[in-house]
Amino acid sequence: MPDLGTSPPIAIQPLRSALQPRHLPLPITGREPGHALLVLQDGGAVLRVPGQEDRALPTPSIHWFRPAVGERLVLEAGTVGTLALIRPDFPVRALSGQVEAPALLAMLERDGSLGSAETEGCLGAVARALEAIRAELMAPQFGAELVLAAELGLLLVALARARGLGEIDRGGAGGDARHLQRFRQLLEAHFRAHWPVGRYADQLGLSPDRLHAICQRRLGRTPKALIAERLAREAAQGLERSSLSIAQLSHALGFREPGHFSHFFKRMTGLTPRRFRGMASRPDPGGRDGGTASAAGGFTPPRFSDWP
Repeated sequence: MPDLGTSPPIAIQPLRSALQPRHLPLPITGREPGHALLVLQDGGAVLRVPGQEDRALPTPSIHWFRPAVGERLVLEAGTVGTLALIRPDFPVRALSGQVEAPALLAMLERDGSLGSAETEGCLGAVARALEAIRAELMAPQFGAELVLAAELGLLLVALARARGLGEIDRGGAGGDARHLQRFRQLLEAHFRAHWPVGRYADQLGLSPDRLHAICQRRLGRTPKALIAERLAREAAQGLERSSLSIAQLSHALGFREPGHFSHFFKRMTGLTPRRFRGMASRPDPGGRDGGTASAAGGFTPPRFSDWP
């Protein structure tokens, strides 16, 4: 029987439903952490790194990342899925000589996720590849590592297609516009709640990387910048038009402390909220509508008309 070594290039652990939550360490024992691929079909999970905020993982979803030292996967009761741990040197060997290798390796090196909408088209292919890898590991035969390399390649191609690498290369204008329209709607509804980019991406069924690529390509700005600009525009309008105190406006915009609001607004506009309000209240000597842009040092609150 062929020998795959004391530590095979891929380790597969089915995640079967259990009555109690489970805690799983992620790095491969005695080796560099390598890559983790997590497929969640039902239930829920949390990635826990010492000293960092827990990251909740919804279902169905697929995630790939490099586990950090001490990182653990906490599975809720009833969670079903598969965890694959890939030795760090194996993807390069598995994809050696393939034209698509640079793009696939670059995708794997950056943490990524596929939400429920994106998993619909690839979950079957990913599950089949993982099952074929598990079967080969349980009873390896001649050419076992070649089989593992081929199945890993198929798995990565399925992820890349679902993540939209082909669409990005071709421009994907129609899909981009739909995603941006939905992002705009979500942003309008939730910017006061200070949602992080990852939460918007989850709601859109996209990975954060793909949402970033779409926004950069179509708008020339990152999702994080667009979120901050929307909040700054609301703040500027509130300072100019409302009678709320700065502390009251800060609370209405979701800031925990007025000091945090002041720091954010000065970073975005170059002016403190008090200075902005004072300058905006003076008439524009040029007679332009509103007066805020000239009075406030040239700051113009971004508008959604810039979006496709």
